[in-house]
Order: sequence, then structure tokens, then C-alpha cells
Amino acid sequence: MHALSPTISGPGRISYFGNFFGLGGQIIFEPLTPAPICVAYVGVAGAYSHSATLAYYPKCLTLPTENTHQLLQMVEQSNADVAILPVWCSGET
Repeated sequence: MHALSPTISGPGRISYFGNFFGLGGQIIFEPLTPAPICVAYVGVAGAYSHSATLAYYPKCLTLPTENTHQLLQMVEQSNADVAILPVWCSGET
């Protein structure tokens, strides 16, 4: 078994040089960047629910929906990770 010699080759990036399976070479490990969270809300961009979504999840992907039924379906069907559910919605009757 051959020793691996790690080196840092960039921010959060580590390279290992060594004899891998008798072939030699280099393996580079880079940090995984998590996918941004997708948040569903009722209304259009600029609506109160949209503003609340961005206030609570500033780096999220937003998914506007037409009503609370569609909002809950987005999470149930895994189209959104989270839903901002208004207690009272002026856009629905």
C-alpha cells in the first residue's frame, strides 16, 4: 500500500497524489455545494408571501403558486422543499 500525499490546491479543494490501483495519478476532492432550497408561496413576485419568503430564505429559489391547494401540492409532490403558507391571503376567496 502506498501513502497518499495530500495538497491543498484551491479554496476547499484537496488533491491526493499517489499510486491508485497501480496506475498512479491524482484524485481531486472538491467541497459539495448544497443545492439552493426551493420555497413555494401563494401569489406573484412582489406579493407579501414572496417578500416573506425572501426575508426568511434570502438565497432560495422561489416557486409562485395560485392558491393554497397548489402550494401544498408542490411540497407533497417534491416540487418544492418548503412552503410559506399564509394564515390569511387577500388574493383568495
